[in-house]
Amino acid sequence: MLQLSPHKAPLRPRRAHTLAPLVALLLAHMGPMGCKSRSPKPVHVPDMAQGFDASPIDAADLTANSAARHHVLNMGSPEWISRLGSFALRAQTTISLTQHNQPVSQNVHTTVYVHDANFNSHLQAGNAEHQLELIAVGDKAYVRQDKGHLRQKRRQEVDEVEMTEAAVGALRQMLQHFAGATLVSGTAATWEGRPAWRYDVEIAEHPEPAQEPQPSLALLPIAPPSRWREEAKRAHLDGKVVVDQATGVVVKADVGGSMTLTGPTGQALTLVLRCVHTLSEIGTVSGVREPSGSISEIRRPTRPRAPLGFYRQAQAPRQAPGKNAPQAKAPAIEEDASGVAPSEELPEDEEL
Repeated sequence: MLQLSPHKAPLRPRRAHTLAPLVALLLAHMGPMGCKSRSPKPVHVPDMAQGFDASPIDAADLTANSAARHHVLNMGSPEWISRLGSFALRAQTTISLTQHNQPVSQNVHTTVYVHDANFNSHLQAGNAEHQLELIAVGDKAYVRQDKGHLRQKRRQEVDEVEMTEAAVGALRQMLQHFAGATLVSGTAATWEGRPAWRYDVEIAEHPEPAQEPQPSLALLPIAPPSRWREEAKRAHLDGKVVVDQATGVVVKADVGGSMTLTGPTGQALTLVLRCVHTLSEIGTVSGVREPSGSISEIRRPTRPRAPLGFYRQAQAPRQAPGKNAPQAKAPAIEEDASGVAPSEELPEDEEL
């Protein structure tokens, strides 16, 4: 089983609090990691081809075919699973913020993700401060946040797709910040014995119109700086990617870029991003096993449908001694459409 090696941020000097909103915005947008509380969603793993184009991709023609290039660079984890079957991913994203060539903050986010042919998976992701582990086997899921217990849940109670996308989609999220990112200079290559194509990554001189909207900022925990996307100046973007010829999946990437931003108080800031990811064991991953030492998730007791039903005995008429009169039934308590009984009141002069 692959293990997650902790990465500590070597540069964490304290600075003025005026930079905190911008740093929080950038880190929150590049890698949201929380477990959200929401209604359970079923996991339909057998039908993974819904929601994307599963047609073959010509990996040898990505420099001229803009539609295929856009498809490859924006491919999500469900399509990876559908095209590759099983694989292991190791990824690392580094986000650095500097001012006058002096480091302000640095965040190193590491991901290890293993998916087998039976739709079982093991995700380990996080940085020096926050970690997330998700193991999904059969109809069970095991979740650990930070250094807490490994808690067992029903798999349909965990938003597995969203958590996986947030963790493994670092390259796609990074390129969304660089309008006009394109692939050039394609050459034939191999990756783990599989035919592939290697491309250089750069910003086109004449970017094509965006084929999808910019990432939404509506759910960020803080208000973003005004027009930070429009006012950011892209200094450079370079790197290399290796695209699998049979599936069109980016199996190797090492891409870095920088941009100049204006801070909340008008100071110039330089944002440096780098993403490195590697896919291995394509089609040969051994099965993901259930962990040991987990505890069951704490559950609240089910709400009673008739919470005032215990008044029935007190309201039932008493039978006189020595008589065989049939005992009257207690009046039924009607329930409204929500399943909750209406409020009841005790008789004022009843003697107990």
